[in-house]
Amino acid sequence: MGKRRVVSANYLIILVTAVCLSILGLDRLADVPMVRFTANQLLAGTLLLATFGLLAGIFNLLYIHAQRIWRGRPEWSMSLVLIGVALAVFSVGMVETSGAFGPLMQWVFH
Repeated sequence: MGKRRVVSANYLIILVTAVCLSILGLDRLADVPMVRFTANQLLAGTLLLATFGLLAGIFNLLYIHAQRIWRGRPEWSMSLVLIGVALAVFSVGMVETSGAFGPLMQWVFH
């Protein structure tokens, strides 16, 4: 019975993905206000989900490397460098008033 639920869940995910892609494709082909609104909502939800996924990954990375430092694991100094660089990049992003295209951000990422 467990295997059947997994297969049903997979088909449901495929169906939802196909419907979302169809709506996004229809938005590019036709100028229908309801489709445009739905496509914008789908894109906003996807962006929000991706943001939370990225934040969860960053916090997990920092947590694991903080544990390596705390426990004195081999090459803990590299974990210290990683955390220091992550905090420095975050600080630059918070200080830079010109946004992503400011000179300080350009220097960090180029």
